[in-house]
Amino acid sequence: MSKSIKKAAKTSMLFLIFLSFFAAMATLAYLGIHSKTKAAATNCYWVGDTSPAVWNDATHWSSSAGGAGSTCDSGTVPG
Repeated sequence: MSKSIKKAAKTSMLFLIFLSFFAAMATLAYLGIHSKTKAAATNCYWVGDTSPAVWNDATHWSSSAGGAGSTCDSGTVPG
């Protein structure tokens, strides 16, 4: 094979590798954006004292009205 044919083949191969890489990255990005699962809706109820109301205290959030604190959404603060 002549040098020009070898150079053209090498250039074509590098271009295909480059194109394949970016096609794979675009596919992964698309799947990452469009395959996220949404969390199930959770109803949380404020329990306990309201003075002072510390809204980010998980012990005041319950999964049922009048229930025990820290039971809403595995003990996480809603919001």
